[in-house]
Amino acid sequence: MLESDTVILGRYRLVRPLNHNPLRQTWLARDAQEEVVLKVLAVGGQWDDFKLFEREAQTLRQLTHPRIPRYRDHFRIDDGQSWFALVQEYICAPSLRECLEQGMRFDEAKFCDLATQVLEILCHLHVLNPPVLHRDIKPSNLLLAEDGQVYLIDFGAVQNLAAVEGSSFTVVGTYGYTPMEQFGGRAGPYSDLYALGATLIHLATGTAPADLPQADLRLRFQDRTGLGPALVRWLERMTEPAPERRFPSARVALEALVEAGPSAAPSAPASAPNPPDTWRCRHLLDAHQDIVHGLAFSEGGMLASASWDGTIRIWNAADGEQLCVLAGHRSRVLSVAFADDGRTLLSAGVDRLVGLWDWKSGRLKRMLKGAAEPVLVAHGRSLVLAGDGRVAIWEPQSETFRDFPCRKVATGSPLAVSDTFLAVRSRENRVELYDLETGKLWKDLPAYPPFPGILPRSIKASPGTPLSVVALAFSPDGHTLAIAIEKGMSPLYQPDPYLR
Repeated sequence: MLESDTVILGRYRLVRPLNHNPLRQTWLARDAQEEVVLKVLAVGGQWDDFKLFEREAQTLRQLTHPRIPRYRDHFRIDDGQSWFALVQEYICAPSLRECLEQGMRFDEAKFCDLATQVLEILCHLHVLNPPVLHRDIKPSNLLLAEDGQVYLIDFGAVQNLAAVEGSSFTVVGTYGYTPMEQFGGRAGPYSDLYALGATLIHLATGTAPADLPQADLRLRFQDRTGLGPALVRWLERMTEPAPERRFPSARVALEALVEAGPSAAPSAPASAPNPPDTWRCRHLLDAHQDIVHGLAFSEGGMLASASWDGTIRIWNAADGEQLCVLAGHRSRVLSVAFADDGRTLLSAGVDRLVGLWDWKSGRLKRMLKGAAEPVLVAHGRSLVLAGDGRVAIWEPQSETFRDFPCRKVATGSPLAVSDTFLAVRSRENRVELYDLETGKLWKDLPAYPPFPGILPRSIKASPGTPLSVVALAFSPDGHTLAIAIEKGMSPLYQPDPYLR
C-alpha cells in the first residue's frame, strides 16, 4: 500500500495524495528538489483502465506544449501489490473547479482569454498526426495559474483519432460535459469542443451543465449569464447536440470567438497600452523531427522553418497553422529566405544546393548549385547567399544568383543586408561593409575595441580578445549595425555622420 514518505525507485518520495481512488491514485511527490505528479494504477484493475493508462503515458511522452504538463517517467512498481506509474511535471495552480467552489466569477474578458487559451491547446492537439483527443475536458482538468496561464491536465481518457474518423473507442467521459456521441463510443475533435463549451457554460453560470435544464438535448443557460448575445450564440454552437452543427475545428471556433468577444464591439479610441511585462507563448510549432536551424518571416505574415530533418515547413504566424511541407533537399536544410515577390522561397542545405520554391503551391521549381555551409539572408528587395568564401546576390528577373564583387569571406560567415549596405565577416575576423549597388568596400570595421572613426552607441564587453564574430544585424532603418561576438560582447555601430 502506498503511503506518504514512501520512496519509489530510490528517487520519488510521496508527499501527499491528490485524489482518493484506491485503484488509480495520484500523488504529489518530490524528485530531488523538484515537485512532480506521480499517477499509479493497480495492476488488478480493469483491462480498459490499463489500456487508457498506457495510452496516456505513450501520448504524453510525445507531446510538447507549454500548457500541458511535461512527461517525466513511466515504470512499474512492485511493493507486494503491482502498480504502473506515470510521472509528470507538477503545476502549482488551482483547478477551475476549485476556483468555482471559492466563488470566482468570470467577466467577458477573463472568459474569452480562458477560452482562447484552451482552444489554442486543442488546435495543437487536433492537428497532430494522428490527431489527439482529450475526451475529458471539464473544470477539474483545467488549472488556472496566478499569471493567468491555463493548463490542460489528466490525459487519462486520451485517444489518438483513428485514420478513419468515427471508429469505436473505449467509452469515457464525465456526465454533463461529455457529448452524447462519445457515450456511444464515437468521438472526434468536435467532442472536445462540446466539452469545452459545457465547461465554459459552467464558468459563465456557476451551475454545472448536468444541473441545467435542457430542451431537445440543448443546454438552457442563456438567461443565467452576463455574456453578450454574440458570446451566447458562440456557446450555443459549441454545445450543439449534433456534431455536424458545431464548429468544424478548434481553429474555426477560435476565429469565431475573436469575432464574438468583447474586442468585437466598437470602442472609443484609447491611448496605446504599455507593453506587457511578460511574454506568453502563443503557439508551439513542433512538427519538425530534428533541430530547426533557420527561420524567415514573409511580408504577409508567413513563417518558414528549415530543419536538419531535410524539410522546410510554412506556418501562418498569426494562428500557428502549418500550411505546407517542402521536401527536396537530400540532407539538412540550414537556412531559408523569402524573395520580394511574396511567393518565392529559397532554401540552402548541407547538400550544397539552393532550392527555389513556389511555397503557395508547394512546388519545387528547381535546385540551383549552392555552396558549402550556405547562409541566406534577405531584406526588402535584397536577398544574399554566402558560402565557399563568396557572396552572391539574388536576381529575381532571371531567378539566378550573381557574384557580388567583394573579397573572399570566411566559410559559414554571418552576414546582414540593408537597403544600402551588405555587412560580412572577413577571413581576418573583421566586419566589412559594402555598398550593395556598386560592390565597393565602404568600411572595414574591427569587431572589438578600439573603434576608430565609428561611434559606439552601446557595448556590453567581456575581457579577452581576439573574439569571433558570430552574428550581424541591421536595424530596420539601416542606420545601425549590431555585431554579436563571443563571450557576450555586442557593439552597436552607427556611422558618423552616416557618410558615404
